[in-house]
Amino acid sequence: MTIRKDVLANYFGTGVSAIAPILALPWYISLLGAKLWGLVSFVWILQAILGLVNAGLAQALIREISSLFSSAEDGTKRIAAILFGFERIYWGFSIATGILVACFAGVIVNGWLKLGNIPVETGKQVIYAAAIIFTVQFPASIYRTVLFGCGHQVQQNMVAAMATVFRHAGGVAVLCIHGSVVTYLAWNILAAFIETLVTAKISWRHLHVNRSELQWDLAEMRKIFALTIGLTASVFMGILTLQIDKIVLSWSLPIEQLGYYTIASTVSIGLLQVFTPITTAVLPRVVQLQHRVRALRMLNFKLLGVMLVLVCVGALCFVIFGKFLLTLWLRDVKVVSVVFPVLSLLLVGTGMNAIYSIGYVNWIATGASNKVLLVNAIAFTLSIILLPSLIDKYQLYGAAFGWLAINCVGLLMSLSWIVKGREVTDRA
Repeated sequence: MTIRKDVLANYFGTGVSAIAPILALPWYISLLGAKLWGLVSFVWILQAILGLVNAGLAQALIREISSLFSSAEDGTKRIAAILFGFERIYWGFSIATGILVACFAGVIVNGWLKLGNIPVETGKQVIYAAAIIFTVQFPASIYRTVLFGCGHQVQQNMVAAMATVFRHAGGVAVLCIHGSVVTYLAWNILAAFIETLVTAKISWRHLHVNRSELQWDLAEMRKIFALTIGLTASVFMGILTLQIDKIVLSWSLPIEQLGYYTIASTVSIGLLQVFTPITTAVLPRVVQLQHRVRALRMLNFKLLGVMLVLVCVGALCFVIFGKFLLTLWLRDVKVVSVVFPVLSLLLVGTGMNAIYSIGYVNWIATGASNKVLLVNAIAFTLSIILLPSLIDKYQLYGAAFGWLAINCVGLLMSLSWIVKGREVTDRA
């Protein structure tokens, strides 16, 4: 499978995954209302926070699986042994975490969220649903990792696209038939569970290994965990930095304000998917070229050119058509007046992220997790110190600082590959 085909497949999968919730969002807001939508937004924030345990591990696994798949004679069997072990770890962790979250539902609802006139019982039901969604959804990441690492990106993206359409189209239909937030979340539980089962079946089928022949490969797993320690810490901090704005918002402001901010964040992260398919497809190639400095440098400059073109075209389109498209989409002038300026700030960070991702991919491919850790540590420190006062003073505008901070720091530090041209050999 060539990089071009992988890029196209990733564009299709991530494009559908980004566009489907964006198209469904006006229906969600209309059928649920701003307050209940804000409460549902907290469910997805909770998923991101709980999923932090996978931070770094998935990328380290892709790196290891890509190397085994392309070089080792017994690579497929070793990959199957890795999946056999981590599959059990992922499922065990997701079940334990789901139970823990359900036990603390009352604390989260009464001690953290500002529900206003939303019944406390409804809040608890939403947290219970969030716990179940995490339980059935989290293990899918290990199966996706295997498919990506083995070069089956086309099939993985097809599954992800169909699952996303199934989830959001069904979610809108369920709300139209029975406008209950609990029913809507029950549909999401079903959709997440089906996607996990399908992805698991496909990943095992590609390995052509009978599970009964496998056993725990503790040596291989220890090796992966050793590679993951630094990367996990850095990615963990980075993802937490991206969520800290919503965490502080959910604690400081009424729940409907979190809903408005989530709209802007959904668009910003959705547009980031324009760039993600490229870096996802390029990562295995960067791993293969890490010792061929000249070839890797040429690949990096091609990647830079592509990213710059996409950023400039996107910025021009947003300036000309952004407000019109947002109004056409949300169909509510009041909501647009709140979302548009916040979205403008977040998109600046999205543009910086696209350029930053070039250096980031090289760091991941060469195991330079210390650089990722340093970037995220600086951004996290700035966010945790400044966000509470910024949100208190500037409300939603202040909340956008975390996204801007991590991408600004990352962009400035990642540009060193252009100057030195040999950063890819750094394995610190």
